[in-house]
Amino acid sequence: MERELLVEFKVLQNEALARLSAGANRKGYLCQFRAIALPSFEDCRAYEILLPRGSTDVRASNTVRAVAVRTVWRRSIDIEKFRDPVVRLKHGLARLHPTIEETQAGVQLEPVTKLLSKVGAVTVPAHIADYHVGVDGTSYELVLGGHFVVEARFKWWCNAPRGWEPLSALFGDIEALVENTLVAGS
Repeated sequence: MERELLVEFKVLQNEALARLSAGANRKGYLCQFRAIALPSFEDCRAYEILLPRGSTDVRASNTVRAVAVRTVWRRSIDIEKFRDPVVRLKHGLARLHPTIEETQAGVQLEPVTKLLSKVGAVTVPAHIADYHVGVDGTSYELVLGGHFVVEARFKWWCNAPRGWEPLSALFGDIEALVENTLVAGS
């Protein structure tokens, strides 16, 4: 990729990653769980569970309806737009924006309640003494809580650090709940 195209792609990539990190915005809802997977060379995705604002104790309600959202940045599509200057020109002279696909479906209350209970019981060390850094692979981010003043963010590369295995399992639970909900809703 030529230097000018690389610079432009980096701007597009930063916009895409910021979108995944910011999460889905649904009026009247707050994100309770966000699990983000950022592979080095594949499409990146975020899985979220949102609850209606003011319904933090879903165990006491039979009417609360949660929402599952999957957001995907189609890196594979966007990178092709920058393959060479001729291909880039086919997409016009204006700044390109990331190809983002968002899908949502209503979630049954029972699995969300179980997930909230599981999150409440998780304990992990706050300081990681032994960590690994890499270039290729997948970075993960787990965001718990969606309140303006309180949320917890955990980030790791490839395998969760020692002691954070429960977070990795929680990531998988969130991903599975969103994917299963979307499959059932289609």
